[in-house]
Amino acid sequence: MNRFGCVNNEEIDCFIDNITPKNTIKSRNSVWNQFMKFCVQRKYVLSNDKTVAELCNILKDWAGNMKKEDGSDYKEYSLKYMWNSTAKTLQEIYLKKFNMKIDLFQGIEFKSAPDAQNAKRRELQNFSEKRKQSSTALSLKHIHDIIDKLDEQTPDCLQKILFTTIYVMSLLTTLKVGKCHITHLYFPP
Repeated sequence: MNRFGCVNNEEIDCFIDNITPKNTIKSRNSVWNQFMKFCVQRKYVLSNDKTVAELCNILKDWAGNMKKEDGSDYKEYSLKYMWNSTAKTLQEIYLKKFNMKIDLFQGIEFKSAPDAQNAKRRELQNFSEKRKQSSTALSLKHIHDIIDKLDEQTPDCLQKILFTTIYVMSLLTTLKVGKCHITHLYFPP
């Protein structure tokens, strides 16, 4: 009996493929298909005789001209995902098919391609409908619902308010910013 296993590289690749979520695979394939449609429309051919500068220009063009099927712009986080996914897939294809190692994320010759993607994202961030919303303000109805649920006239709600306050204060004391600014509202010096 051998201490180490006898799994070959093909089986290991199969293991790797099996742990990749199916939605990730679908999403990457969808983005790649869109990129290939873009290449066909622009008459770009991805072959082993492409120079690094030519690949960079293709990715710059892709970053600046990504559009939905209806011609509208993607949201900025979608643009980021799509460009990164395209760059990663392009990197993998050039390594597997042409044995050509290219670094699309840190190579100095590719600096302008990610910069084009970042510039497009910053442009899209100027439009609120294209920006990712991480939070929204509570409506007046929701504020009243919270106040109604935390009625100070019942012992149960008073206890919830007390524990919530203690919990928030313990969180704030762990944060230097909170400790310096917010705790003085509750505990004046």
